[in-house]
Order: sequence, then C-alpha cells, then structure tokens
Amino acid sequence: MVLSLKQAFLKEGFAEEIKSTLNLSDSSPDDPLKDPVRIEGTLKNSAGTVLLTLSADTVLRSVCARCLEEISLPFSGEFSHVIVENLSSEKNDADFIIAENDELDLCELVRSDLLLTIPPRFYCKEDCKGLCSICGKNLNTDSCDCKQEEFGSGKKLSNLSELLNK
Repeated sequence: MVLSLKQAFLKEGFAEEIKSTLNLSDSSPDDPLKDPVRIEGTLKNSAGTVLLTLSADTVLRSVCARCLEEISLPFSGEFSHVIVENLSSEKNDADFIIAENDELDLCELVRSDLLLTIPPRFYCKEDCKGLCSICGKNLNTDSCDCKQEEFGSGKKLSNLSELLNK
C-alpha cells in the first residue's frame, strides 16, 4: 500500500485517517508475519511537519524456541514517524522517514516496525520444559528415562578442570 503524501505536505492542518489490512508475509517458512496485519492511524500536518501514527494488530506464528511446537501469539504495536520530503544536511536522518516523490510504502514501513519490535524468540509458555537433549522427546507432554546428570554441565566442565590442574 503506497500512500500519496502530496496533499499532506502542501496543506497545513491536513489530517487523514488510515485504516487497512496489509499482507506482509514474505513467504519464508520462518516469517512470523504470516497473518494479515490490521492497521489504524492518522496522518497529520501540523506546523509544516507531517506525523504518521499507527497501531498494528496481528497474530504472530512461529515455533517455540525450546520445544519446537507451533504457536500463535496475538501482537499489537504502536508506532509514530515524522515524515519529510527531504533533509537538510544538519538534520539526523535516523529521526525521519524520507518520502521520495511524495510517496510512502506503508507495507515496508509497518513490516520494519513490527520486525524490530517483536521478540527474537517465542515460547509456547513461560515454563516450557523444552526437548530432552538426549532422546529429543518433548518434556511438556512426555517423560523420558534419560539420565540427565551424566550429561549435565558439571560432567562437561570436569574435563576442563582436569586440564587446568595439570
């Protein structure tokens, strides 16, 4: 979805409501933005500055980082950006979005905002037990008879301590 900002830049006091559903999936299997993203917001010119404020709601789809089960998590985010036609050399471009040819790709902007906001890992539940490191069973649903203490960090580091004591 490309927004034309020509009127927003020309008219002080300009205000426009934005309400849309965007498909932001990049079709990769690990993309958490598989579901449509509902956005609502406003585009306003106040004192010659164009401000875009948005709220985005979607469902993130991924796998649990501990047990590898598929999960779906509702997610919401609030974003705001100052949009300019161009920058003078003394301004920091990290604080502004430059609208080339008075247009703004809203899909690209919202996708970037969401990807920078969502957590790097997803968990099915806070106390997820994960997978057994020996047999691979999901410890949330199954139990196993593997002897974890033989493979615990103490056993792994004991060899290192023997080397250091020589």
